[in-house]
Amino acid sequence: MRATDPIRTKFREAKYHLERLTDIEKMKEFYPTVNAFLSAARSVLSVACHELGWKERLSCYRTGFTTNQEGERKQYDAWFESSTEAKAVLDHPLAKERHVVIHRSGRAGFFHVPKPIGGLAIAEGDAHGPGLVIRRGRATLPLEDSNLFFYEDPCGTRHGAVAYCMEYFQLIEAFFREVKQPPWR
Repeated sequence: MRATDPIRTKFREAKYHLERLTDIEKMKEFYPTVNAFLSAARSVLSVACHELGWKERLSCYRTGFTTNQEGERKQYDAWFESSTEAKAVLDHPLAKERHVVIHRSGRAGFFHVPKPIGGLAIAEGDAHGPGLVIRRGRATLPLEDSNLFFYEDPCGTRHGAVAYCMEYFQLIEAFFREVKQPPWR
């Protein structure tokens, strides 16, 4: 097994969840899938640091390396610290959202707007509940779970959820390409 195989596996997992996002209209499917995408996408960097670097390995996993292997891993760590690809991923709002999803509130800044039949959407929904629509002058829950999904970044700008996730994935992909062609050697 090559050191990049676990990284490739995590990359494919992120890609799988991203591809699933493009077809989802249901709130119940969207939120777990986007959370899985965020977790897998950010984990590409974490797995790379564990598999190729020195600093991220626990001391009990640092045994059995030659001096040359240890030096190469430390070179990876130095490259990672200066990598524009890694920095672009880590600075992206969705990398920070992954931390919120996994370690804090359990939900990212994604929301949905119902596409009601014979009504008008008046309130957005989020991972904790559906939006509201007006039908015959009364606010009700939508009859079907069919939605448009958005992401609101920390500045309050709204983005199409899938397009924003695709943009983030392109940064992950650029990092993955760099790792496959080791520039630190």
